[in-house]
Amino acid sequence: QIKTIKKNKYSFKFDKRKLCRVKVRAAKKVNGKTVFSDFAKKTLDYGLTNADNWSDAYKVMHKYLKNNNQYMGRKGIRCFYLLEDKGVCFIRVRDYDEPGVGNGNLYRLMCIRKTVNHNTKVRKSYNVKFEMRCDYEVPALYGKMLIMKNGKIILKIKSGKLVNKKLKIRKRYRIVLKELDEDSKLLY
Repeated sequence: QIKTIKKNKYSFKFDKRKLCRVKVRAAKKVNGKTVFSDFAKKTLDYGLTNADNWSDAYKVMHKYLKNNNQYMGRKGIRCFYLLEDKGVCFIRVRDYDEPGVGNGNLYRLMCIRKTVNHNTKVRKSYNVKFEMRCDYEVPALYGKMLIMKNGKIILKIKSGKLVNKKLKIRKRYRIVLKELDEDSKLLY
């Protein structure tokens, strides 16, 4: 529910699985009458399921993943691989001791949105969402991706799933991804 307000900001709550579209227009009093502008052409979209078209998201990552480039970082017992397969960007999560036993969990890039950053070491900053679908739940990794000027990629992400309309946070990760050479790339 949206209502008319006089201040510049307004907070409201809604079901996190829903998409909220907000149309904005300016208002001004002229000779005692309120005059409204046209509505802005673009809408402001919010919500955990606000996933941009994956092909648009991949275009942002293309220059980092072209020519079969891969990035890898470690956290605890897990390896995180950022890679491209058949025109789609993924994060593959595998345990250290897992060689030969499956390929790990594959999360597909669903949303990437540029954000403002004030760190001089960061080239670009994005909000991201990687999603893995299975039969009973939809676990996801979401948070921030920082493209550093030294060529590394830093992921500040949370692992969670929606249960009864509430998001359950399982783990938080900060992973530094480094570009892999040909001999170290993940093989299928």
